Amino acid sequence: MRENADRSFSADEIADGLKGEVSISFVYRNIDALEKQGAVMRVVKQENRKAFYRSSMLKECKNHLHISCTKCGKTFHVENKVSGDVIDSVKRATDFDIDPNATMFFGICKKCKERAR
Repeated sequence: MRENADRSFSADEIADGLKGEVSISFVYRNIDALEKQGAVMRVVKQENRKAFYRSSMLKECKNHLHISCTKCGKTFHVENKVSGDVIDSVKRATDFDIDPNATMFFGICKKCKERAR
């Protein structure tokens, strides 16, 4: 997952990537442990409520928002100033504290929009 930190993977994709060396229950147990350690973040995609997982160990993943493309599955880091502006705006409007390490926005990335044209 670290080598593909810009992507989110389903448990099935992780198991498939291990080429049948482990069972799906082994994958889920280890994902659960890694999530509790803070090494992996769970992302639930709204369109199908399916859980995907991505590495959260990279330094650039800390304390800012992420955006994920619903077409290609790639995850992007939102620069710190933009993240801070969004978090501050929501706080002022709602008095709600956002956890930037656990926040993901979904949409369609620039490359996928260009391909669709």
